[in-house]
Amino acid sequence: MTTKDEPIDWGERLNRLLDFLQEIYARARRLFSFQWMPGGAWTGYLAGGVLTLGLVIPFLLSLWWGIQPGRFNVVENARQLAAERGHPDTGELTPGYVSVAALDQLTSFLLDKPGGYLHNDILPPGMLMDNMPSFERGVVIQIRDFAEALRDDMTRSQTQSREDPDLAMADPQFSFDFNKWGVLFITSTEHEYRKGQEALRAYLDRLAEAENGAEAQFYVRADNLRDWLKTVEMRLGDYAQQLAAARTEIRVQRNLEREPAGTKAKHEPSNEVIATPWMEVDNVWWEARGASYGLLHLLKGIRHDFRPVLKDKNALPSMNHVIRELRMALHEKDAWMVLNGEPFGLLANHSMTMSSYMARANAAVIDLRNLLEQG
Repeated sequence: MTTKDEPIDWGERLNRLLDFLQEIYARARRLFSFQWMPGGAWTGYLAGGVLTLGLVIPFLLSLWWGIQPGRFNVVENARQLAAERGHPDTGELTPGYVSVAALDQLTSFLLDKPGGYLHNDILPPGMLMDNMPSFERGVVIQIRDFAEALRDDMTRSQTQSREDPDLAMADPQFSFDFNKWGVLFITSTEHEYRKGQEALRAYLDRLAEAENGAEAQFYVRADNLRDWLKTVEMRLGDYAQQLAAARTEIRVQRNLEREPAGTKAKHEPSNEVIATPWMEVDNVWWEARGASYGLLHLLKGIRHDFRPVLKDKNALPSMNHVIRELRMALHEKDAWMVLNGEPFGLLANHSMTMSSYMARANAAVIDLRNLLEQG
């Protein structure tokens, strides 16, 4: 596996796809243009047109809608958003603005990318796709976790302080059901997420004007960052376990390790057989990839906004390590499908490869939290 981002020759891939489609069209014309068909040759043209409209166009749309988004520069994104919102560029962004602007951009990706939000589609080709909807799910989970951290920790000075009203509105909107399709009086997932983004931008507008008296706050403190990283740690650990279980394995229970007096609600065997269902393996892989995409940009925003704290705790190298592992998890996949061969077999095992990056990022987050607490 390469260790560097390599450019993708999309032109060559598109040419190969067009050649393939031309071959399908030529074969369809030969198949349906026999004179014994009612109406003669024109029936063949009609059948070829129906085949093109009914199969080829949805297929092309699914390829277009399924393209993984490119990475963006979080600082440039923040400056661009500030300019669009009418805030002059003074050279120094308000603490917290880069991180929250990255969250805003992730929300825009969900709602404004080609095909829009696909997870709740009930018509083809969206309803027939599962890779991008799973990718979206991973991004949504990271959006929810960070929105909750903003509301509960990063914008409050203490537990009894007042929460920000805009973030109190945005947080539950992002927690709306993944799959609601709007009709008549039933609201859709996209509508609720859009309302969450509007509330998030209202907070950003006040944050940009905080120096001019606007009532918005963002606290750059080590304890605020630790609380969110605890959630990140658990998410990464869960993905690492699900991905590793793409091949059935036996795990030793260690739930009460170092707790001799600890108890649990029900008995568990000392050894447990773990296996991610075969039909869910690629969905878990794409969800982990989406989570990596969302988390990568949020961590880059945090690295910018919390740089003084990270430097003071000597934790910047650990933060860079986490970002590096997530970047590696987003390398372009050459195969058209997620392969899950034997661990040391002939075919690749993409789930275990992704699991290794998730596990290493998880270990780096644990080190980062320890440094923020003790450094």
